[in-house]
Amino acid sequence: MLVEVELAKRWLDRHLKGFQRYLKRKNRSNDYPIFKAHYDRSLQIRGIFQAAYNNLPAAAQKGTADALQIAQRSGDASTDRFLRIFKQAILDAYKARNDDSSRLIDVTKSGARLR
Repeated sequence: MLVEVELAKRWLDRHLKGFQRYLKRKNRSNDYPIFKAHYDRSLQIRGIFQAAYNNLPAAAQKGTADALQIAQRSGDASTDRFLRIFKQAILDAYKARNDDSSRLIDVTKSGARLR
């Protein structure tokens, strides 16, 4: 069990580092600490980001970066506000790639249900 937990932690860290590199390539390195603060404060943001990144990294990166930009322009830096913006930005980024991520958002909001 400990091996699986360690492997999962490494995988999650890999996703965060991938997003950090994405922001650096876009000359937006200063946005990463803002995202990481929201990520650390919200289980739902962590869940959506990790699920989105695992399924379609390019859409997760674009959606997250777009959400940061929209949130900064709005002047409301709260994590609750960012979460609302983030959900829509992920949906939009997936739709731009002809993929529907609504289930990803819904499942992350309520938790997966085993049948």
